[in-house]
Amino acid sequence: MSVPTMQRDIIFRMFRRRIIGGVHKSREGICGWFRKDLRGEAKDALDDLVKSGLVIEKPTSYGKQYSLNRDRLGDIIRIIEEHLDED
Repeated sequence: MSVPTMQRDIIFRMFRRRIIGGVHKSREGICGWFRKDLRGEAKDALDDLVKSGLVIEKPTSYGKQYSLNRDRLGDIIRIIEEHLDED
């Protein structure tokens, strides 16, 4: 599965921090992991991950929250392993 670099970085960082299923984080919190000049790209990548179903978007009273899709953990782990093999 070929995934763009920014999307892989977001998946890897969310997985490393165990943001899976019921644990969630805001868009600003996720994009804050990156340098300021990359945050726009990170927002677009997060939107693409939601569209692909790898990340779940949860509406809350305090804004949208994001977490890795527990049902797609097999795909997520494969993406992470490919990412680590490249490095």
